[in-house]
Amino acid sequence: MAQGFYSIQEIVKSEVNPVTSDLLLFAESALHSKQTDLAISICQNVLKDHPTQPKALILLGEGFWQKGDTVKAIQHMEEVVETIPEEAATWLALAQIWQENEQTDKTMEVLQKGVVAIPDSPGLLRELGKVMLEKQSPADAISYLKKAHDLDSHNPEGQFYLARASYKLGRYDEAWAQLEPHIADYEQKPAEAKLLGHVLLAMKQPAEAKPILLFASENYPNDRDTVLSAAKVVIAEAESAESELNQVELSQLRGILSTYLAANGLDTQVKLNLADVERLLGESQLAFETYLDVSKQIHPAKSRASWQLQYGLGKTALAMGKVEMAVATLQEAAGQQPENTTILHALAQAYQVSELDGKASDTAILALKLAPQDLN
Repeated sequence: MAQGFYSIQEIVKSEVNPVTSDLLLFAESALHSKQTDLAISICQNVLKDHPTQPKALILLGEGFWQKGDTVKAIQHMEEVVETIPEEAATWLALAQIWQENEQTDKTMEVLQKGVVAIPDSPGLLRELGKVMLEKQSPADAISYLKKAHDLDSHNPEGQFYLARASYKLGRYDEAWAQLEPHIADYEQKPAEAKLLGHVLLAMKQPAEAKPILLFASENYPNDRDTVLSAAKVVIAEAESAESELNQVELSQLRGILSTYLAANGLDTQVKLNLADVERLLGESQLAFETYLDVSKQIHPAKSRASWQLQYGLGKTALAMGKVEMAVATLQEAAGQQPENTTILHALAQAYQVSELDGKASDTAILALKLAPQDLN
């Protein structure tokens, strides 16, 4: 950044009468280099000769903002949008100042006025849609984002936010249409990858979503929804695997879950998933201890995770030879999820090991009736 500043400074110094574009580039570089007073001075000099030069007016407002004079920056930019309302960049600059001042309603008000003044500006339409989306109003946002997309269909940011709004509204096919071009290089685009993973999962394509969600979880390690979604697909696949488990993916997921817990503290659902991964990796003693820790935090009557805990604890107990405990906990899980064939298979196995062959047979028959394609 500093090298760029000095390079343009030398160009300006070498010119007897520097052209406006070079002066504005110099002012912009000065702002980026935190030489605020210099940037303000350059802009003011440009405006003496060109009083309605849009970029000079915008950079001057940014200079006031960077200097800490918020009121002056806002007053200046409000005058600018009144003077040259046909310039979309001026409305965007004023909106950005309000947004950086955490005044979302004011930001939206400015953008709405800008859209009225310039109804065919994709930049203004897109920015208004983004702000509405941030305010959890996807139904309002999507109309502006669609208009922006119609005017500028190749804008990557526009495609992303239109996909995000579509996803939030449950329009998964529309979201996919915007995101599909990114699937080939999602590792270069973490934000798109995160959204893409959730869209694929919502479209009931867990196998395709799995590697993308794992990648997104490593890039957004504190995003609970993404971390849990990655855990969901990896664990579900491992639970139903008929052949060798994917040790690499399970180890990768273990690292993701451990990182989340280290940064965010106790989270019973995340820790329960960690116990599941430990169990699936064959670390029964460690998994058993983790399940017991989780059991101290879960209220059986109120938590949806209760059956998952009982199932995991039962499977682990069975692997450790604690047959009575395995039967009891798997019975509890089956009582909460009477049509869950995965639980019924595990319970039948526990009955068989405990030599309750009659119950094992009855449970296996029930599982066969519920889902014959799943019975091994």
